[in-house]
Amino acid sequence: MIRKKRPNYVNAPALHIAENVVNRKFQADVPNQKWCTDVTELKYGNGRKSYLSAIIDGYANSVVSWVLSHSHDNELVMSTIKKAYKRNPNATPHLYSDRGFQYTSLEYKQLQKRYKFTKSMSRVSRCC
Repeated sequence: MIRKKRPNYVNAPALHIAENVVNRKFQADVPNQKWCTDVTELKYGNGRKSYLSAIIDGYANSVVSWVLSHSHDNELVMSTIKKAYKRNPNATPHLYSDRGFQYTSLEYKQLQKRYKFTKSMSRVSRCC
């Protein structure tokens, strides 16, 4: 049997990592209290890929916002967050994610300051 090599993850600087406040307790008592986000790769056609970034509200498990893109980059995630706040301008949720590169970026930290959400992060690749 040949084992598949596990991917090497680069640890994000501690400065951009947040405590796991949500701690897998995704259910919320009121709307916009807990949001969960992640990026999913979708394969279609002849080896083509698209990426879906979505935010789900833990209150009713409803989709707050989503963006579909051919690029797996920071803009995909930042657009999803901006879209969520355009629809919910007064929300101040715990925003739960994994430690993917988009969620540990400086740009994400700047959006956190702008929108005043609380970051909550799981381990790498262990999101919702």
